[in-house]
Amino acid sequence: MRFRTCCRCTLAALSILGAALAAFGQDPAGASAAAPAAAGTTASAAIEAAQKTYNEQGPKAALPGLQTLLAQFQKANDRHSEAIALGMIANCYRKLDEYGKALDYAQRGLALKKELGDAKEQGRSYNQLGLIYWQESDYSRGAQNFEHAIQIANETGDRQLEASAHNNLGLVEGDLGDYAKAAPEHERAVQISREIGFKRGETDALGNLGGVKMLLGRFGEAIPYYEEALKIDEEQGLKPGQSEDLGNLGKCQSALGRIDDAIASFDRAIQLARDTGVKRDLADWERGKGDTLERAGKYQAAIAEYEEAQRTYEAAGLKRELSNLLNSTGTVHLLLGDVSSGEREFTRGLAIARAIHNPAAVVLNQLSLGEIATRRFRFDQSAQLFSEAIAVARRAGDLSAEADGLMLLARAQLSAGNLQSAQRNGARALEVAEEMQNPAVEAEALVAHGDALRAGNHAEAALEKYDAAAEIQKTFADPEVKWRLHYGRGQAMEGLNRFEDARLEYLASISTIEAVRSELGADRYRAGYLQDRYQVYVALVELLLKLQKPEEAFVYSERMRARSYLDQLSRGEGRQEVESAEETALRGRIDRLRREISDRWSESQPQRQQKAIEQFSSELSEAERAYEELLDRKSETTSVSADASVDLSGTQKQLRQGSAVVEYVVGQKELDILVIAKNEAHAIAVPIAK
Repeated sequence: MRFRTCCRCTLAALSILGAALAAFGQDPAGASAAAPAAAGTTASAAIEAAQKTYNEQGPKAALPGLQTLLAQFQKANDRHSEAIALGMIANCYRKLDEYGKALDYAQRGLALKKELGDAKEQGRSYNQLGLIYWQESDYSRGAQNFEHAIQIANETGDRQLEASAHNNLGLVEGDLGDYAKAAPEHERAVQISREIGFKRGETDALGNLGGVKMLLGRFGEAIPYYEEALKIDEEQGLKPGQSEDLGNLGKCQSALGRIDDAIASFDRAIQLARDTGVKRDLADWERGKGDTLERAGKYQAAIAEYEEAQRTYEAAGLKRELSNLLNSTGTVHLLLGDVSSGEREFTRGLAIARAIHNPAAVVLNQLSLGEIATRRFRFDQSAQLFSEAIAVARRAGDLSAEADGLMLLARAQLSAGNLQSAQRNGARALEVAEEMQNPAVEAEALVAHGDALRAGNHAEAALEKYDAAAEIQKTFADPEVKWRLHYGRGQAMEGLNRFEDARLEYLASISTIEAVRSELGADRYRAGYLQDRYQVYVALVELLLKLQKPEEAFVYSERMRARSYLDQLSRGEGRQEVESAEETALRGRIDRLRREISDRWSESQPQRQQKAIEQFSSELSEAERAYEELLDRKSETTSVSADASVDLSGTQKQLRQGSAVVEYVVGQKELDILVIAKNEAHAIAVPIAK
């Protein structure tokens, strides 16, 4: 999510100069005292124009004029105005994510204010420095500067500064995972801002209260805060604020399954971010749109949005945002069956989160790595990762992370055969989801609980959970939940000997899977996406054989394996023996970087070279992206179609008399052997010994 910082102040009762200066967190009285009236009036008009440009067009447009003003103030030896301009320029660079320049200007401004003995202005500089350190993930320095600003505000009676610093201190507490401390700081800022008519402070704090609700998974409760903040920002004509409100609103709408509303909000937010030149906002909303596209099953489009955002975050050094984005990117790779790429992104995200002491991102990436451990049948490892993450989320009151952890733990226990624990954690996940009042999470939890009940031979009880999830699914479209829902219903119905109903459910699940797959342009994504969903095809083939329909079973068996050649191609198998020089170089680079990362992670914690790990991870990401693009180019040259249809009669016509096609389908309990001859089709089921 995107938080609202507060560094500027506005008081309607002040003069034009005072209003313009205070809006940037400066002291109007000190500025006018050091210059003649005429000069002050000229400065006031110029600064007011710069403030207007900032509010309406953003920091990029305001910066050139402010640089000109600074030079003029220095030439006139107007030290108070010079200090004010330094702070204003620092604020612009901070918003543009150029933190080195922001820190330089802010520190120069503070030094000048100390020489002038202006306590109020020093307090505002401490507030500004706190924001710069916070955005660089230096939470300790950020908190120290905010606390210093609050102390000065109380001593000088500067209530705008008091509101701003409380709001910003809440951001630090939130990033450290202490939401119980964060919310009161933002509430205090709202209270003070309303008492003194400080609209900008009010809208910032309202947005951050919404942010705390969002981080805790209470998306429905967050929306009114963002809508109220948006209304104020629209009334005030504040484009940067509108962009932040709309972006955060889009995230809430997306989480609640309101996909069309979310896309519309993100598109408006993205356009405003482009208009104002704030790249960080642009990257945040591109990422948010990517999250929404991922939820809608448009995975390739989601990855494209993520890659754009990742480039911006890396260039700006935004580690907190990057650690969360890497988790999102890894999740999509996992959905597409690319476990290696997913693990790479999660590991890098976890390393960054630990380095900057961001517990929320640590939990997020731990859950994802636990899911990979489950896929690799390392159930003890995954259970430990999930349990640790759940405990941290519970202490922080993060319902969303707790629900995710419980669902993942239940699935791991289900795969390990620990049915009672799976049912217990599935039920607990549902309770947490209901407490959140989040329909998307509730539907997912219902399916997870239904799966656990079904595995324990409670088919009727499982169907009740699936039916409840199906009702919720009518209000939003999440293909990942949908295919699992139909597959689970099919399994339960088959267990109740409702074979025709089960067949229809399997077909519905396959239809959902193939609808998503058809939107994936790259073959490596298509093959990977199907890789983790083959069990639906296997279940349908086995049911059709049970119903004495070998011809139809053959068709779906072929649909299941029709992309196997492209699957091999995308992974580098079945290629010519002689690789291109580019491919050889890339494969060697990837292997070397993976070894470097592995070696450093094998060291004890004090010895790990964190910066080296981050650098190697970044290099590995670039190399693997280049390698994947190379494979895509190669796959485009093949004549094999991933969508080739299967025609049983056509296959039989090509067979000579006395010849046959033999095909194998490996299920959980049996090996199905399909024999297709020129004029007939047979099937044999062979039990698999356990």
